[in-house]
Amino acid sequence: MERALSQRPDLKANLVNIDVDDLSIKQAANALRPDLSLTGSYISTGRGGQFFERTNVFAEGGTRSTVVNVLPGGLGDALDQLFGFNYPIYSFGLTLRLPIRDRAAQATMADAMVSKRLNTLRARSLEQTIRQEVLNAATQVESSKASVKLAVVNRDLAQRVLEAEQKKYELGVNTIFFVLQAQQRLVNASNQLVNQSVLYRRNLLTLLRVTGELLETRGIAVQ
Repeated sequence: MERALSQRPDLKANLVNIDVDDLSIKQAANALRPDLSLTGSYISTGRGGQFFERTNVFAEGGTRSTVVNVLPGGLGDALDQLFGFNYPIYSFGLTLRLPIRDRAAQATMADAMVSKRLNTLRARSLEQTIRQEVLNAATQVESSKASVKLAVVNRDLAQRVLEAEQKKYELGVNTIFFVLQAQQRLVNASNQLVNQSVLYRRNLLTLLRVTGELLETRGIAVQ
């Protein structure tokens, strides 16, 4: 019975849905917890254009600074400084998120829990259905097997009766009517054996189907 439960694809699909519900519940629970994030960045810059070197930059009393040197520059210098990482910029930050009265996250959590509850109930109901199907199919297989054995006995008995009637007819102590009657009984018994054999095979296939072993028995592998 446990093997049948482990082989049924419909039950497997339902159990997968329960696992998905568990992941949804965990995700919703994480959304309801405080979240502290640490961020960091690194930027390289390039400074292009002419650079004026001055004196008395911080002079007071109205004294103007004096340009003492001019350093030429351009796009090439900016790109050289950019890829040479001459002027890097570092930045760091902390972000704290407090989900106070997050109605969306609470609704998501409630939906996930309800979905898991429903899928769990479906799985239990499906397990009971599978158990009942397996028991019924096994009973039908045993019943049809006994019917096949009985049909074999009836066929053999009809065959012996026919042989006896034929011998009586050959000895002249019987008429052709009894021989034909015995032949008809043998035909009926043979037909009954065929019907019971077909029914047994059908019930056996049903048992393999409800136990989830039909494809494996036929050598079919589903990837």
